[in-house]
Amino acid sequence: MLLNKSEAQISSCWKESVVIDGELAEWKGEEFVYDESTWLWYTMANDENFLYLAVRKNKHAGKIFNWGGLMFTVNRKGKKNRANEPWITFPRAVDGSRKVPEKEWTVLEIDNFEGIKESKLNIYNEYGIQVGWTKFKAEDEKEDTYCYELAIPLSLLKLKAKEMISFNILLRGFREDSPAKRGRAGMYFTFEQFKDVPNTSREEIEMMVRDINDSNDWTDFWDTYRLATKPD
Repeated sequence: MLLNKSEAQISSCWKESVVIDGELAEWKGEEFVYDESTWLWYTMANDENFLYLAVRKNKHAGKIFNWGGLMFTVNRKGKKNRANEPWITFPRAVDGSRKVPEKEWTVLEIDNFEGIKESKLNIYNEYGIQVGWTKFKAEDEKEDTYCYELAIPLSLLKLKAKEMISFNILLRGFREDSPAKRGRAGMYFTFEQFKDVPNTSREEIEMMVRDINDSNDWTDFWDTYRLATKPD
């Protein structure tokens, strides 16, 4: 059974031989927790070499793959603070005013990793950071589902078994700056403003308004994870 975040937190999980391809084949459904603020399922695991993140989003997934991607930050002190902590964003589906085709999703944006001077890396990089993703429309679903896997070498994070971390998942939509910094005046729309759109059902209009408003806003959450030890 998939769990709501209010019901459970992710547990320490030792998982070996994870193939980072976005298929989520190595992950069980009950390992995922749902966050309502981002409409996103997520879980985490590790082995002796990597920290693994797995994500599944089937409600307004376009906020990730049409706009600003998913930003993953690790706070190694267990605090809820992104400042000066290592983070990775993928994909960047927009470059300035240009829409980036899926076949060009080959760049990771990163910062605050000791020993890495670059701010952008190819997905096939010398540091061992790996990403994989899939996008599809499930049967009877009106929206695309986006699945994402990330592997970060523990050596880059300076982490060891049993250590507790805090982590943040942030979806920025098309806003580079936070809403608190730029203000929200005039940013939100209602059904009434679009109710006269021809040949469009109420359900379709409500979905459109929801997606526009969500893309205008930053949504994120914090959680914690204790690195697992190898089972005997």
